[in-house]
Amino acid sequence: MVSTPGLVSVPDLAALPLLAGLPAADLAQVASFMTRLEVSPGTRVFVEGESGDRLCLVESGRLEATIRMPDGGERTLGHLEAGATAGEIALLTGGRRTATVTALTPTRGWIIDGRAFQALRLDPRRGAIALMRRLGMLALSRLRVRYEHVAAEIGGLPSTEPVAPGEPVPQGALGLDYLCSLLCFVGFEQPSYVAEVLRGVPSRSVARGDLVLREGARPESLILVARGAIEVTVRHTTASRRMRLAGPGRLLGYSGMLDDGMSPVAARARERTLMFEFPRDRVLELLEDPAPAARRLAAAVYEDIARAVRQAERPMASTTVASGRGGSRFRRGLPGLEHEPA
Repeated sequence: MVSTPGLVSVPDLAALPLLAGLPAADLAQVASFMTRLEVSPGTRVFVEGESGDRLCLVESGRLEATIRMPDGGERTLGHLEAGATAGEIALLTGGRRTATVTALTPTRGWIIDGRAFQALRLDPRRGAIALMRRLGMLALSRLRVRYEHVAAEIGGLPSTEPVAPGEPVPQGALGLDYLCSLLCFVGFEQPSYVAEVLRGVPSRSVARGDLVLREGARPESLILVARGAIEVTVRHTTASRRMRLAGPGRLLGYSGMLDDGMSPVAARARERTLMFEFPRDRVLELLEDPAPAARRLAAAVYEDIARAVRQAERPMASTTVASGRGGSRFRRGLPGLEHEPA
């Protein structure tokens, strides 16, 4: 693989769908994080199982994504052509590659490596903020497609059960030291950053089995689980499939909160749960705010979306035949695999 620094032009970047419409000054900022990519046919740009330490934007050419099969063979997942973005999920989560990407033709594009990405995610300039937002929305679009595919598979109609009101939690009920230990705040170097993003954000407590997010409705807030756990499912009249179990420090409700659709999933408290609820206006404000605390929260939101994508795209989410509120008759799938890794 050939990667050449210092050869990224603003007009070239303006032609990419991911960056279309950004002002020239913002594109110039983005260019400073990139290096040129030029590879010949047969070159492996990403290798399954390796660290996800870079992102690729394809200008021209054609690549193939494959995964290894248990019998030693390979299965083709799809192809990437001009305008495609590859590797954003692994880079956002810091995880391993889930597929190998190989050039089928001479391919040109751009690379953002892990070191540049770490600087980009906290950079307060408009270009960096815009690129991070677009990468997050790209991951969110992928998540919605997966959830909607699952909904089509299980059939039936979403439940119309109302969201439980819960009980307000007094401000300060959880100490700052505890809040700083939550997964979404591990990158917040200063406790004051955590206090700043949570200032004025309401919290409530819900009982086991309470519905906190209804499928087919527009979320009123972005939920941060502070204590307890919330089960995220595609739940219809015929069956449900668990997509994620969100524990302390995880977020939910961004599908419908950050895009224009309704929520494609339902969410129910697995146990007594305390959660913060960021109002929509507050979330949108923080995602665009250049302040250090806001940039760290934005990075945490986008990382959480990417983790949800990883979880949703695993082939072993369980399916349960519905039998009323919180109950089931049987489950099909692999036990113990529904929980999201930290």
